[in-house]
Amino acid sequence: MRVLALALGGALLAACGGSSGSGELAGPADPPVPTPAPTAQPASLERIDWQLMTITRDGRTRDVADLDATLTFDGTGHVGGHGCNHFGGDVQVVGDRISVANLGSTQMACSGPRAELDDAMTKPLIAGATWSLEAGRLTIRGRGIDLVFRGRDAVFPTRDAQPIVTGKIGDAVYRLAWRAGNGMVSIEWESRDRPGTGFGSSGIGRPTDYDVTHLEPSASAVAGKAFVYLPAPRTVARVSWLDASGRSTDLTSYDIPAATTWRIYAGFVGATSKGGQAVSYAADGTELMRSQALPY
Repeated sequence: MRVLALALGGALLAACGGSSGSGELAGPADPPVPTPAPTAQPASLERIDWQLMTITRDGRTRDVADLDATLTFDGTGHVGGHGCNHFGGDVQVVGDRISVANLGSTQMACSGPRAELDDAMTKPLIAGATWSLEAGRLTIRGRGIDLVFRGRDAVFPTRDAQPIVTGKIGDAVYRLAWRAGNGMVSIEWESRDRPGTGFGSSGIGRPTDYDVTHLEPSASAVAGKAFVYLPAPRTVARVSWLDASGRSTDLTSYDIPAATTWRIYAGFVGATSKGGQAVSYAADGTELMRSQALPY
């Protein structure tokens, strides 16, 4: 009988500011107990973002597809989920039985229908549940709760954002996108290094008529490459990234239709953004503004 050992993915929790160790689990001091290495997961489960479709509890079935709650197995021994919070833990699968121990979670508060997702999704796993796959749907049953999932029909977590930059580096995917509402524009970065793992994210929000008086770059990374982005006035001719060694890289200008006074400048800048600065120039090459050195 094949046993699958799955460990909590720390990268999943990092997206929401949580943290979790991903090192070896310590055994009793005397005698030492070796920790077996994770084994391969069933191909029918791994590297799929499972989207929760329905919850059946106390004889009542609720359609929760619009809440976009997910459960993922990354194929390398990690599992994680997102309902209200991001969560993950050590999982053991034996035959059709599945159980979770050492559960970790971020600590956000949610209201309305989303408030019950964490309890409904984790209670069967902690107590021990059965699982089955039929016609592309994953069903997990335990503690009087039935959870039915299907493969998620979107790659990135944010469904209603308009892409600015999107791409792949090997198995890694990334996207810089924007959303607008209530006089504000949100710029959002989402990326992950391989399918089935949690997404890392960052972002900024600015008024549509934001007066950019100084440069404030943000940075993220994917597949070992640093990506920077920042708003700059529509009046500047060029924005470059000056890394800590003095090497200059021109950033690409992207027009955001909802932003009336500024554009986004963005691009990959090498292996790290730490110590780098953004510099804007006029059409004649005159330096206009220079940001502070980025500390990360």
